[in-house]
Amino acid sequence: GLYCIPKRKYFNNRSIMILTDKAKEDFKEWVFENYYFQDLNVLYPLHLIDTLIIEFFDEQKIIILIDFIGGDFCYTIKDYLTSKSECKKYYGLNYKSRQEVGTQAIKKANEIYNERFK
Repeated sequence: GLYCIPKRKYFNNRSIMILTDKAKEDFKEWVFENYYFQDLNVLYPLHLIDTLIIEFFDEQKIIILIDFIGGDFCYTIKDYLTSKSECKKYYGLNYKSRQEVGTQAIKKANEIYNERFK
């Protein structure tokens, strides 16, 4: 995956609940089709949910990149909706932890994905 996933009591409190609307529905279908999980709670002990969310967005041509620059974490999201060579770029800067930047990047990718269906 692109970043480490910290332990948490219930992944539903953060990861899957970040996804909303069409992104949440399509992600659940995608996990079932690709990994045969019917109950996403089985992913909690494996700490896989964030990595799978990022993989899901990769397949949707929404690429999340995490970096560490000047003492802070940041993200770049590349949305290749219309072309393989051209993309819209979105940036998030000045995050203090890998967890925080990962959460914010997934939230932004969720927003980008859902906008495609409005």
